Amino acid sequence: MNCFSRVDFTAKIWICPFCYQRNHFPPHYSMISETNLPAELYSQYTTIEYTLGDKNHNPAGEFDVKSAFVFVLDTCMIEEEFEYVKSEFKRAIGLLPENAMVGFVSFGTQVQVHELGFSDMSKVYVFRGTKEISKDQVMEQLGIGVAGRRNVPGAGGYQQQKGMHMQNSGVTRFLLPASDCEFTLNSLLDELQTDQWPVAPGTRASRCTGVALSVAAGLLGACLPGTGARIVALVGGPCTEGPGSK
Repeated sequence: MNCFSRVDFTAKIWICPFCYQRNHFPPHYSMISETNLPAELYSQYTTIEYTLGDKNHNPAGEFDVKSAFVFVLDTCMIEEEFEYVKSEFKRAIGLLPENAMVGFVSFGTQVQVHELGFSDMSKVYVFRGTKEISKDQVMEQLGIGVAGRRNVPGAGGYQQQKGMHMQNSGVTRFLLPASDCEFTLNSLLDELQTDQWPVAPGTRASRCTGVALSVAAGLLGACLPGTGARIVALVGGPCTEGPGSK
């Protein structure tokens, strides 16, 4: 049930907007009405977040993260479009909750993972855009392998308020609260340029979208396993390089 469903409060059924299947209200929704709506029927609530209670993925409530976003920015755009996307990206960061975790990946012919926790200078990890990247490879190249996390007190999750400091964990390096990384992100975006890889006449730019999304998913899986998150892909055209190009 969602805000796009057709709801018959008299018959206590709702109709799926895709398959038009009629469904009865769940038992605990028997009292809803036009004046007593559940949250998912409000038009401004188009996305519902669920909290996972699986202790196998989140032992002892280690990851106290309400929301996480990894922005994946395509640099294979014309200059005018690229500047507009960057300005909207900055605006989106300013609208996020202060405690929302944010990561940043840019891509063109290659994929760049930006280390937001290293604010002294721009620190980037580069992945080839021609072949599939697994989560284990992402963890190894970024230095956030499972073995490494086990040796760090409290490692592998969001920094807790129990005196546990995770200087080497992926969370404090690649995913930071929006309030802590907004300035760093804005500075990175100001310096970021369109993809400089040469493009032959009559051909499309090499855009490795598939690898970029795999790296972003691997980053989230390594840093925040069992935690709900979003990958926000800002793409200017079709994938032409690596997985997903054919």
